Amino acid sequence: MLDFPKPSQAKVTLRFAGANYECRDGETVLDALLRQDAPAPYSCRNGICLTCMMRCRDGAPPAESQCGINDTLRLEGHFLPCLWTPDSDIEFEAPHGDKIYSRAVLRRVERLSSSICRVILDPATPLYYRAGQFINLRRDDGMMRSYSLASVPALDDHLELHVKRLPRGVMSNWLFDEAEPGEGFDIQGPNGACFYAPGRPGTPLLVGNGSGLAP
Repeated sequence: MLDFPKPSQAKVTLRFAGANYECRDGETVLDALLRQDAPAPYSCRNGICLTCMMRCRDGAPPAESQCGINDTLRLEGHFLPCLWTPDSDIEFEAPHGDKIYSRAVLRRVERLSSSICRVILDPATPLYYRAGQFINLRRDDGMMRSYSLASVPALDDHLELHVKRLPRGVMSNWLFDEAEPGEGFDIQGPNGACFYAPGRPGTPLLVGNGSGLAP
């Protein structure tokens, strides 16, 4: 039997931040960017945290790449590059900050134990959220992490986070040891669909055990 060579896959070009990047066959947009050291933020790489969100400049992203994104941002072409495996060239950009971020100021950090601290934030505008959702917290230098909200919706006038110190956690150790009241942050969210909604029988519930305090 003759063994004919397989036709080569056409290369997909990603146009981002003024440069072109090659995307291999079967590779997600995010994986291609990270492989080539592109300036792309990311965290979970599974379409949950929304940290890597981008905006398509031409055309419409596939529906599967927009899971968890609100209707307004979806219509504007925002997508999650960790969920898009493109089969043709695409051009995209980082989202405009005022579209997805609001500001918050650090009120105080309280040590609850040697490994857990309570972070109290004052949002510049009210954040409407449900118990069980989370926010992305971004320092002014661009470092971003996801934290569950431990404050009580509609009762607390602040946002409360319970942060666990990790041995190599750059953000957690900074919050423990260096952050001062008055520090400014960008917050993105609320995110997440794991919350109880009255009147919806059969709603699945999930109990997490990160710090073990917020629940």
